[in-house]
Amino acid sequence: MPDQPALKPVLVLGATGGFGGAMAAEILSRGWPARFLVRDPHKAMSRFGQRSTAEIVRGDVQESEGLLRAAEGCRAIVHAVNYPYPQWKPAMEAATANVIAAGREHGSLVLFPGNVYSLGKQPGVPLDERAEPLPCSAKGRLRAMLENMLKDASGQRARSGQGPGGMSSIVLRAGDYFGPTVRNGLVDRIFGAARLGRTIRVLGPLSAGHEWAFVPDVARAAADLLELATSEVSRNLFKPFEVFHFPGHWWPSQSEFGRAVWTASGHTGEGWVKTTPWWLIRAMGMFDPMLRELTELRYLWDAPLRLEGGKLRRFLPGFSPTDPERALAATAASYPTR
Repeated sequence: MPDQPALKPVLVLGATGGFGGAMAAEILSRGWPARFLVRDPHKAMSRFGQRSTAEIVRGDVQESEGLLRAAEGCRAIVHAVNYPYPQWKPAMEAATANVIAAGREHGSLVLFPGNVYSLGKQPGVPLDERAEPLPCSAKGRLRAMLENMLKDASGQRARSGQGPGGMSSIVLRAGDYFGPTVRNGLVDRIFGAARLGRTIRVLGPLSAGHEWAFVPDVARAAADLLELATSEVSRNLFKPFEVFHFPGHWWPSQSEFGRAVWTASGHTGEGWVKTTPWWLIRAMGMFDPMLRELTELRYLWDAPLRLEGGKLRRFLPGFSPTDPERALAATAASYPTR
């Protein structure tokens, strides 16, 4: 007989986004009951179709009362809401505060996709979860604050008295995402351009390495952790607040990564891989707020970080990431050819 917590739905916030979309697809593929809180139900319906295990609810994470209602009866909340960089402050802080309020009210597990911004400039050896956050950017300081908000709230008794041990949290940090659900100005200039046979544009020196996380793999690992953490058998393995690192795929240079994307897009030959100079990004940032915000993250491309995943392997010894060539091909295939 299945675990009783497994019969309760998982609430996914940001189900039509990059990580949220991958997480929603992973949950549905496992046949778990799911609830998606979305601002545009028609968009969610067109993406996921009529799935018996998914309940689509109209709402906004910025509205606390609606979120509280949506989280009722859920065993976990996947906090996959994201906003364009210029809106991170105050939108991400307000969203996280509302998620915490819902988590505390219902004694839920909150799963949050972290990133490397809070770690600051620490190139060299791969960093594990014990690495001290050293944010050196406004976005890094904000991400560190969001993680600390979750940490401070975790372990507190559920306000409703219904939760078995109060709210708990898992932060799963990863580097830059790529995958069929990921769309942004960074990956579009790589995968979208390669699919059309155009010049691939990357950031930073072509000789610098970079770590990329295939988002369906991140979602699969997150779902595995969620299942363990809500199981009667294994949830005692988890502290109220846990951080895991997802190391992803490392390419030793941006030029090698670009050539691999070019090949995965079905082309022969080398293809053109060029770097976008930072002076041009700064100049374009005068008219584009997203590019203006990007410049403070230059350090991640000039001296990239690597994550160490030993803790994840200990908790998920059977987890195996998708072969990088297959991951690149699946991502490239999700882009149009014209």
